[in-house]
Amino acid sequence: QSHCDRNRTAIEKRVARFNHEHEEKIDKYDYANWQKLRKTKSKYQLKIRNIRYDYLQKVTTELVKSYDVIVIEDLKVKNLLGNHKLAHNIANASWGMFRRLLAYKCEWYGKKLIVVKPQYTSRIC
Repeated sequence: QSHCDRNRTAIEKRVARFNHEHEEKIDKYDYANWQKLRKTKSKYQLKIRNIRYDYLQKVTTELVKSYDVIVIEDLKVKNLLGNHKLAHNIANASWGMFRRLLAYKCEWYGKKLIVVKPQYTSRIC
């Protein structure tokens, strides 16, 4: 990711310099390296997404097979993403997808999923 960002800023600087010095304007999308960089980045992002999805599938299946009743807290992920220090890690954890997978697998295996409101859970538990 950082490698792609570094290359992107370098290309944008070169394009800005060229456009400043010449009358004919070019766009950063005209660069072949930019196109290669976009393809490479999307390939790695797809690989990471597939790894995360596979992990979530395995974890939810193991939970549903192991327990008859599963209780989870109804977290507002959108509100948690407001914290700029934790936002990247929370988004990578895919809590929303985890809950969706858990819900449909509980229904599929005939198990019970209970979603608890987040108020006072830390005090009661």
